[in-house]
Amino acid sequence: INKIFPNPFNPITQIQYEISGYALVKVRIFDIRGREVALLMNEYQNPGQYHINWDAGNHASGMYIVEMVIRSGDDTAIFRDVRKILYMK
Repeated sequence: INKIFPNPFNPITQIQYEISGYALVKVRIFDIRGREVALLMNEYQNPGQYHINWDAGNHASGMYIVEMVIRSGDDTAIFRDVRKILYMK
């Protein structure tokens, strides 16, 4: 994950990331209790720079966790990144 902005946000934030090789990219949002509240990406992507917008308008304000996992073709985890974001209504 290169950048998440704005952070804090209301109600939309953008997650920017880059991958170096063809891989399965999974981006999920968790609440502070560890429950998955959104699956933003779960597909194979070519190398390059990407961004995803998350609209949290139907969620409660508070702290959320963004998790990005990149897996190779044989389903081995290559990379994992976790970031905190703050939604303020």
